[in-house]
Amino acid sequence: MAYKNLDIGDPTFVDRIVKRFSLTVNVALKGRID
Repeated sequence: MAYKNLDIGDPTFVDRIVKRFSLTVNVALKGRID
């Protein structure tokens, strides 16, 4: 686990960051294509 030494006890916290990041990337890519 790469997140173990970050001392985040909540795996959903990481999930939230990843989902938010990919959502932002998707919006940026869609804006670029249109």
